[in-house]
Amino acid sequence: MTDDPAKKLLPCIAPEDRTADLEKALAPWNFRLLRIPGDCPRESLRQTIRSASPEAAAVLVDASAFEGTDGLLECLRTTVRDLPVLVVVEDPAREAAVLAALAATCPACPFDLCRRDLLAEQAGPRLAILEARAAARASRLLDGLTGLGNRTALREALDRELAASSGPIMGFFILDIDNFKSVNDSHGHAAGDEALRRAANLLLSTPEAAERSFRIGGDEFAGIVTGRSKAEVARVLDDLVEAFPALTIQSGDAAIRITVSLGFTFLEPGMSTEDAYTRADVALYSAKAAGKNRARCHDLCWDSAREDPGQAAVEHFENVTRVWTDRMSELIRSVGRKAMEEARRGANTDGLTGLSNRAYYDRRIARDLETALRTGAPLSLILFDVDDFHGVNMEYGYPSGDRALAKVAELVRNHARVTDWSARYGGEEFVIVLPGADGAAAGLVAERFRQALEAAEVRALDGRPIPLTATVGVADLSEARAAAPGAEDSDVRPEDLVQKASDRVIEGKRSGKNRVVGPAGVTAGEPPAPRAKGRGGSRARLDILVVDDKEHAKLQVERALKNLGAPPAGITWVETLEDLEKLEGSRFDLAFVDFFLSKDRTYGVDAVPKIKAGTIVGYSSNAAASELIAETARKLGCPIAAALEKDKRKVESPALESFLGSFLRSRER
Repeated sequence: MTDDPAKKLLPCIAPEDRTADLEKALAPWNFRLLRIPGDCPRESLRQTIRSASPEAAAVLVDASAFEGTDGLLECLRTTVRDLPVLVVVEDPAREAAVLAALAATCPACPFDLCRRDLLAEQAGPRLAILEARAAARASRLLDGLTGLGNRTALREALDRELAASSGPIMGFFILDIDNFKSVNDSHGHAAGDEALRRAANLLLSTPEAAERSFRIGGDEFAGIVTGRSKAEVARVLDDLVEAFPALTIQSGDAAIRITVSLGFTFLEPGMSTEDAYTRADVALYSAKAAGKNRARCHDLCWDSAREDPGQAAVEHFENVTRVWTDRMSELIRSVGRKAMEEARRGANTDGLTGLSNRAYYDRRIARDLETALRTGAPLSLILFDVDDFHGVNMEYGYPSGDRALAKVAELVRNHARVTDWSARYGGEEFVIVLPGADGAAAGLVAERFRQALEAAEVRALDGRPIPLTATVGVADLSEARAAAPGAEDSDVRPEDLVQKASDRVIEGKRSGKNRVVGPAGVTAGEPPAPRAKGRGGSRARLDILVVDDKEHAKLQVERALKNLGAPPAGITWVETLEDLEKLEGSRFDLAFVDFFLSKDRTYGVDAVPKIKAGTIVGYSSNAAASELIAETARKLGCPIAAALEKDKRKVESPALESFLGSFLRSRER
């Protein structure tokens, strides 16, 4: 066998005398075989495959390695399981027998068949389709945060194990992180997510649970553990619970200690999946009610039920009531605290920008002015108005205008001093109040902000840059005092400061905008360019559609256009067919379509008929799947159809950049 590292490694269960012929047939498809004997012990076969080729996307199984169909089925059921399998058969009669047996006993196994005499012509396409189906299935069965299987995957695993006629002793467990809501509430969701990831990693590092652990809900995990005896299974799960307190997570200066409660039961012949869930859940509530941070076995908890069947039900009801009473009490306390905090924050904060609102400004400026007048300390106020902001809304749309205001607020926070505070005064007017600063110092702060805003990069929802400038007025408390010699300090009002700053803003607008006008004079930048009176422009914009259940493809397109120095493009990203149907009537210059849309479990070929675009590109991580999208587009009469292989590991894509470069040059011609 060749050892060319450029070829894909394909584990192969086959007789030794067949391997050379198989590899010869697969040579045109860039595979090299890793032979695994068919008589390898079943309990180690799957581990052998994974150890020898951890990146293997499929397995080749020669049916001649087994005497009869039963041995082949047992191999697929107990070892290959969720790996896609291409089964090689000798003749049509054997093909029909194997197909019927697989369909009857292993319908969930991702498999396909190929006759030996057609292997050279069909192996490549069949393996590519199997890989694409397996990738789609994996995205449907995986939890995105932890990488473990999800509830659907668990149900399939339980169904598979309970359907087996015999096997080792197995325990099914459900595990719940104790007081998890308080982690999110006290330390934030980032800390909560880290706790979930660490819990998943601990399960994966436990050899007895590594391959069959799942996340089935917010803070709930489940799994299947195999052992030589019930005592061994119980010991493994007790050790697992005891390992969790060592998972200390840092959140700022605080250390979060994680504990779990675990309930389990032993799987028995004839037990249903629902029975297994119910028993483990009952044991979990028993562990919670007994004080948490422990494991409980259903079979041991309720031995007394054999004498008094009603007693178990009563005790379980009491346990559930106790646990949910504790949870509701904590929830009410948490919600009460959060509601009070949100009410206080909402009364003082502008919802769009996050700055203080006008009501807070009115209350606090009065206090600061009173303090400055009483102590004789300096006090200044900066008022600024975004230039031609109505034109921003008219040219780019109101959502893009909101984005621009949020950027302005971010710059206000970044350029104010530690002792200053800021507020949104009106629509596009903002103030910074500077206790302890005279007009000259306030002018320096204002000019730093003006320059930062002029240089800021703000983009509309369609990707176009929005140039922003502001005209700024600075007022000093000493000016208000000097304006009324002999008057009492109590006669100086907050409105006097705002009026002075407002007069200077008006003066700056009349003299060209994009400038600071204050007691120390005027500093100015280039006058802003006139804005359009409405939406649109003379240059034809490139409109691109991305149909993909992950944002990665959209980011790749944005990066490629940026690297090419292309004009801003409008990029519309949809994740499901339902989202696509909402765009009915929209036309696009270019569309990128992935093979599988996991959010609604549909395929890109179903999306193609709904797309109106001059060019449709099949854009999947599997080349054969991309070509299938392109071929569908051609058959439906798309003027131009192409296929590209997506690199899921990187945002930079030379192949995509090359394609877009050619596409843009063709548009110019």
